[in-house]
Amino acid sequence: MKLRYPVELTRDIEIGGFTTQVKDIPSAYSEGDCREEALTMTLSVLLDVLRFNYFERNCPVPIPFFDDDSDEYSDYVEIPEDISAKIHTFNARFESIAL
Repeated sequence: MKLRYPVELTRDIEIGGFTTQVKDIPSAYSEGDCREEALTMTLSVLLDVLRFNYFERNCPVPIPFFDDDSDEYSDYVEIPEDISAKIHTFNARFESIAL
């Protein structure tokens, strides 16, 4: 099951383009000249953040909260299936420790 992280996408009127912020992972943010570029860059940054801030530091990865019925965050980035599976497996280790 692929994970979808909601993204706040904001048009930057002053300099043009768009800025992004991943709702569930505040250290994952980016920008781009157009909406598509901003979301593509955000996915790239998010994958790096997952690797360096969570996997390498051995910290549980926040699972995204995504409500399909909400209009608040209509934009999202979808994590590739292999990385999504890694996140679920990785987090399962922490759940078994907590029990």
